[in-house]
Amino acid sequence: MPPSVKQLRIVNCVLCGFGLLVTALRLVIRYRRRKLWWDDFWIIAAALCTIVLMVANFYHTADPDSLPRSTKIAVYWLCIQFYYGVTWTSRLSILCTVIRITSTPYMRRFLHICAYLFGISWIILFAQVFWVCVPEQTWKNMPTPQCLLGDDVAVAQSITFIGTDAILVYAPVQLIWNARLPQGAKIRLIAIFAATILTTAASLYYIYAMLRINGITEEFAATVHDGISILVANLSVITSFVFGSVSASSSLEEHSPTAWPTFRRTPARSFGFISSLGPERAASPAHVQFHVEVERDYHTKSESLEQVLEGAGTFIRQDDNKDDMTIPEVIELRDMLKRV
Repeated sequence: MPPSVKQLRIVNCVLCGFGLLVTALRLVIRYRRRKLWWDDFWIIAAALCTIVLMVANFYHTADPDSLPRSTKIAVYWLCIQFYYGVTWTSRLSILCTVIRITSTPYMRRFLHICAYLFGISWIILFAQVFWVCVPEQTWKNMPTPQCLLGDDVAVAQSITFIGTDAILVYAPVQLIWNARLPQGAKIRLIAIFAATILTTAASLYYIYAMLRINGITEEFAATVHDGISILVANLSVITSFVFGSVSASSSLEEHSPTAWPTFRRTPARSFGFISSLGPERAASPAHVQFHVEVERDYHTKSESLEQVLEGAGTFIRQDDNKDDMTIPEVIELRDMLKRV
């Protein structure tokens, strides 16, 4: 049973509106942390496209007799092209987020090439719609104009959507998997970026609706796809904020030394998620306290890393103590979180 106009408008307002609110929260977080970058530029573009799409969907589902024919045709063009706008700007935002946390030069070059390919794919799909729909005149005379895009558009969308989403899943998973992080932290970070699979599922639903159902179901599926796309694009920033990685990264950044920490044996309290001090150290973690020697203004200052490690523990804490972190792992986690 196809969705009703009322259901489409509810999804249009609730899902896309919630995506705009999450985007606003993400931008506030980034602005306050002074870490606005290209991924934020693309998410702003996605938000603007979403606003236009929401208004176009509203007019496209209005009473057909309330608008002149030329206006209804223009509204459909806005719907289909700004659907692509939200889809591709959200993907580019995710890709730029992966680029900013990537440290290896060859992977950054690969991701920059992927960004150009994303843009080319967007241009091709944008032009293909005109190529298919402009020569056709039948759909323009319908009470609610909607072009039948056909198999060629569906195949092109399937290839580009699945291919780009595969890159958006593989690149961060490969990066995180090779990082020196505990297993639990890896799983949580991978799960955040693997949420792109939800976008793939929504795009396949849209392609199925376009091929088999058409009409209002196709527009409903496009709205769902765009709402999920903009939410997934914001997921990494929002999730890190909710689960305390903001405090972890800021604490590590404020207290991290300019030189490698030195360790000394002392019967002081320990931190449960630290399992080792470094290679060939025989000291037990339960009887070790960490001090950092930092030379400032020709004076040596000893500073405890308790707050630093507690900040990292906020992000990586487990119900058990199986995933202990070493100091290099804490530093690597710090460097990764500083870029997010």
